[in-house]
Amino acid sequence: MFFICRLNRNVHVIAAGKAVLGMVRATQDVLGDHIVGGIASVPYGIQETLKKSGKWEMIPKEQSSFQICEGAKNNAPDTNSLATSKKIHDLATSLQGSDIMLTLLSGGGSALLPLPKPPITLEEMREMVAIMVKHAATISDVNTVRKHTEVLKGGGLAYAAGNASVISLILSDIIGDPIDKIASGPTVTDFSKPETCMEIFRDLNVTDKIPKSIIKVVENEISEFSGHSALPVIREIYAHNVIVGNNKLAVSAANKAAEALGYRTFVLSTELCGEARDIGEIFAFFAGAIVDVVSGDKAKFDSKQRLEDSFGISENVINCVTSLAASALKYGERFCMLGAGETVVNLKGNGKGGRNGEIALSSALVFDLLSEKLRDYDINILSAGTDGQDGPTESAGAFSHTHLIQEAKEQNIDANTYLENNDTFHFFQKVSNGENLFVTGMTGTNVMDLHIMTVARKS
Repeated sequence: MFFICRLNRNVHVIAAGKAVLGMVRATQDVLGDHIVGGIASVPYGIQETLKKSGKWEMIPKEQSSFQICEGAKNNAPDTNSLATSKKIHDLATSLQGSDIMLTLLSGGGSALLPLPKPPITLEEMREMVAIMVKHAATISDVNTVRKHTEVLKGGGLAYAAGNASVISLILSDIIGDPIDKIASGPTVTDFSKPETCMEIFRDLNVTDKIPKSIIKVVENEISEFSGHSALPVIREIYAHNVIVGNNKLAVSAANKAAEALGYRTFVLSTELCGEARDIGEIFAFFAGAIVDVVSGDKAKFDSKQRLEDSFGISENVINCVTSLAASALKYGERFCMLGAGETVVNLKGNGKGGRNGEIALSSALVFDLLSEKLRDYDINILSAGTDGQDGPTESAGAFSHTHLIQEAKEQNIDANTYLENNDTFHFFQKVSNGENLFVTGMTGTNVMDLHIMTVARKS
């Protein structure tokens, strides 16, 4: 598909997401005076964080007609991001047919572009999201509902731009790079049915918990559109959406870095999903299976069988990983297994933590179970969000290793209690004075989570 636009100092930039500041700067560098103005909705504090980190190349140039608005503290829509969304809507509706709306989107865009359809309030939208997340809804589930209950989502931003040319450059934070789900698809025609929202609520068993105003809006849309898209399909003619980055690129870079450090590497998957604790256990049991193959000792615990029976990992994949790792370890090399994706946490407690903390702690508990067989190996796991934020915490994630649980026991800290309370942040903060927390600050990018495990013989 060819999409030709004439540049004539007619570019209006609209940006929303955790990773768009650097995208804005790159756009300024390339388009220069053709940009006549714009608005960027970015996370609270990200400009200061990037400056302190010395990432000046990601800070947009000062331009009187360009507004950078911070909001959505702790990745939750707030009054600041709502006010910015209203400004963005006003800008989009003011554009003419000769204008170009260049939209820069990344993960976090949903929280930074909140504009609920009346009579829904911002507080009710926040309540709905909290309820869905607590019941293990995926980001795709949440964003599907957002598209039917907010003005700018589900193609609403492109629709507001009328006959202006719309180009969206998108950094993906969702498995499979579905452009209609990233940031809830502000510039993508929504072909999902409003009935899907009710199906999601029923599947999560939360229909009676969702605010009545949201149910009313969805039911009205079901009645009005009878299963058709809420936006005219012709809108797609004026919008050109392009994925410019995703977690595959991040994993590829991490893989190359590991190889450069001398590791033998294996990428397990870039589409890891499901319960976070399961992913943590899978990585740890892979470590056990590797050691089993190297030592030939399966008497203590058959990790391979656990991977097959409990998690459905195919024998072929297990054999590929263990044979490669065993070959490396036998010749004195180190092994690194990488994965990426986006998991969920089924909230049962009231603690503070995120999915990466759950992955790290659950892996540590398995390491403790396998401690005798792993005693001659140095095994470490890092699970972290590429955006630098693991849920509503100040960390990107955490490190796990084979003696973490023993350290916790020596400090009278019960790992299981913290895990069951979904309080992994405070666990890692307390054990060994927080040395296993991975704190980066906001990174300026967002391509889901990375999981890295290294295995080496102790010297």
